[in-house]
Amino acid sequence: MILEAIHRRRCVPFLGAGVNVSTSDYQGLPLGGEVALRLLEELLGTEVPDIEELVQVKPGPLGVNYKDLVRLGLQDLARVALHVQFTGDQDHLMSRLQEILPDEACKPSRLLHTLAGLPLLLVVTTNYDRLMERALEDTGQPRPLVVVQPTGGFSPKNHRSLQAELASHDGLVLYKIHGTFVDQATLAKLGGRPPPVIISEEDYIQFLTVAPVKNSGVPNLISAKMVDSVLLFLGYGLEDWDFRTIYKVLIEKLPPHERRRSFAIQRNPSEFWARYWASKNVTIYDLDLYDFAAELEERYRNYPDPEGGQK
Repeated sequence: MILEAIHRRRCVPFLGAGVNVSTSDYQGLPLGGEVALRLLEELLGTEVPDIEELVQVKPGPLGVNYKDLVRLGLQDLARVALHVQFTGDQDHLMSRLQEILPDEACKPSRLLHTLAGLPLLLVVTTNYDRLMERALEDTGQPRPLVVVQPTGGFSPKNHRSLQAELASHDGLVLYKIHGTFVDQATLAKLGGRPPPVIISEEDYIQFLTVAPVKNSGVPNLISAKMVDSVLLFLGYGLEDWDFRTIYKVLIEKLPPHERRRSFAIQRNPSEFWARYWASKNVTIYDLDLYDFAAELEERYRNYPDPEGGQK
């Protein structure tokens, strides 16, 4: 189904932080727990080498079946970011995030390069980095139309302009649903103030209030493509805010007969969350993301085209 949907240009990948996870031979970007730990240092005013340096939890009888219930709030990026926002300011938080997630010094992962070579019309990402843009550039693809969702929603004027641009664009749209980092030239145009991103619990609540609002939240032409496509979630923890917020806002509100099957790739998913998402028509494959990228690339290359040949 995934191969067929890609071939028909009706597959929409959703990219989470795990699409650039580090391996033994690839230096990627930190995941949410590591980002939370680095932000926690802002609150404590001291370096924290490891979470166990601060506190240890013994799960006891909960440990076997309910591991996520004993997870530390210290590892919850949305909660830690809320504390940083409350005790500091947004500009400082954004500057710190770009230090923790140095995308300019990082190369796109193999998964991103694989996706860049596929005939996709829409890619949605909750990542702030610009590695998907770089992967498209590396593979010689045309520049995508990058759409950044404002945390407070689109203004009527901006929404009208965007809808016209989307209607006339026949290439790839990269929808950055939680905001984006910017380069120094763009930052200078913004007066040195980086645009806000969705990172804290408060930000997610605001996004939930804005996202479904017509002409302010998710652009109509983008949501229409999502509804009519097979969704492929890559690099998400099945229980994290990103994944659940997106699905709640964009898919779960649809009548059951209008929901297409979605897929997610995650290594060693917990039994509870796999069953939970299966009940919502999301099929989980227990695969390493980069192994999935290699297999996807090979199998799509050999996928028969309408003329009876191969890619």
